[in-house]
Amino acid sequence: MFVINTFKNFGMQHIKNDDFLTVVGSVASVFGGIRFVWSYLVDRYSYKFAYSIILCMNIVFGLTLVLVSNSKPLYLIWVSVLVWAEGAHFSLLPTVIAKIFGSHAPLVYGVAFSFVAVANITASVLVQF
Repeated sequence: MFVINTFKNFGMQHIKNDDFLTVVGSVASVFGGIRFVWSYLVDRYSYKFAYSIILCMNIVFGLTLVLVSNSKPLYLIWVSVLVWAEGAHFSLLPTVIAKIFGSHAPLVYGVAFSFVAVANITASVLVQF
């Protein structure tokens, strides 16, 4: 969530090109829209396999974003992959919760989905500082 909310502010510190960062946001939003690929992986394999890939992507690309922040092409790729992986959480979370919690899934999903609010509030506070 932090990359989606702050990629432009972070990018302006290293890449002083607002037009390019707008393109990064546009391309990344397209990647966020192709999250259905993750559902295919869950149908074909398992949610544990798909979520393992997502978590590894989040860790690797999140930790190395600072290292590629001076390269325009790599910054575009990294932000796009991170937004794609973030979209995966939204497409897989209902399936994972239903498989794990069964009839209690609606209640658990309501609680689990509140992470979006917490992440957005935390991001806005962090951006201020």
